[in-house]
Amino acid sequence: SKMILADLYLNIGNTLLATEKLNELPEDNILTDWINLRQMYITLADNGKTQQLLSAIAGNTSQGNLKNMLVSNSPLSDTVLINVHTSNKLSPGNYKNVMEINLPVTDNVNPYFFDKLVSLPNGIANQLRALQGNNTGVTTLASIQQQINSVKEERDALLSYLLDTLLKSNNSATAKQILEAENSANANMILAAMYLADSNLVAAQNKINVVPANTQDLQDWHELYNVLYNLANSGKSLFEIDSLQLEAVNNLAYSGHNNIAVTNAQNILTLLFNIDFDSEETGNSGARYAQQTQNSDFIIENNLEDAAVYLGDNYPNPFNQNTVIPYSIPANAVIKIYSSTGAILKTIRLEQNKTSIELNTTDWSNGIYFYSLMVDGFEIAWKKMALIR
Repeated sequence: SKMILADLYLNIGNTLLATEKLNELPEDNILTDWINLRQMYITLADNGKTQQLLSAIAGNTSQGNLKNMLVSNSPLSDTVLINVHTSNKLSPGNYKNVMEINLPVTDNVNPYFFDKLVSLPNGIANQLRALQGNNTGVTTLASIQQQINSVKEERDALLSYLLDTLLKSNNSATAKQILEAENSANANMILAAMYLADSNLVAAQNKINVVPANTQDLQDWHELYNVLYNLANSGKSLFEIDSLQLEAVNNLAYSGHNNIAVTNAQNILTLLFNIDFDSEETGNSGARYAQQTQNSDFIIENNLEDAAVYLGDNYPNPFNQNTVIPYSIPANAVIKIYSSTGAILKTIRLEQNKTSIELNTTDWSNGIYFYSLMVDGFEIAWKKMALIR
């Protein structure tokens, strides 16, 4: 932990605190080991002779000479190991000699390795399979990467804890400084959110632009944050989201993907429409849109006697033309429909022996609307709904 704090302080140029933490470490501290491991990962593969080894594999080099070249230049890179497997130039014995000092292999090589095991004598296959799980005393690129990943996970956990502590103490400036120094995809995603919250739209856009979109999770993040940025850039709140933006959030929320962008999209719909995603089916967003039905302004239906005052959630929501608002009233009441800016669009007088009204919105524009229930002149409930065509 002291090593990681020192590294974080060095990243943000706070040499005083970094020195303090480094001085608390033993002389053979893990910071030096970590730096050396990162350098080893870059320089150790193939002993710098990748092209010579690839040429030997592709050429007419004898099995014995090829085996000796591969052994003397180990640990081997993924590129060379994959070529060793696809070329099938080595006998089982020579292959065993090469792989004994190159196991474990990385995830990139794993499929080729396990395919090869099927063709080997059982004794050799079992020995190599065991070494892939544990090869004590042998350093390969996979084992180096495992050590780097272990330290990185510890560092990321401490970074998260440090940021959380800074934000809880209202020290966002230092948190931003640390994240800027990190300059990772995750750090830039956090910074984009922070800058949006601060209405620093130029900085937010810069961070959104540098986050890659090379995975589904990152593509989902971009989809959501482009909506949030465009809202902020237009000076609008979530309650003024337009139909295209709402459709993007809705599709993301019901995509079935498991990532933070989907969770945030679901949170937005919960805020806007009180949707409970713990009980919702998230695989079929289309089922939540209304089908076109009757063209009357509204239809009063169903009977109910002696019910309490109640204003239900309209369904479906969002909708594309018609939507039903359930209610129950013991006295004179009206439902009022409002635009997103608060203008009254419609006032509908309710009948006590009915339980719902159906709105036809043919002449409405896409967007967010509100409706309220007024009983004996008192407004007792508010709801939100969205029209998407």
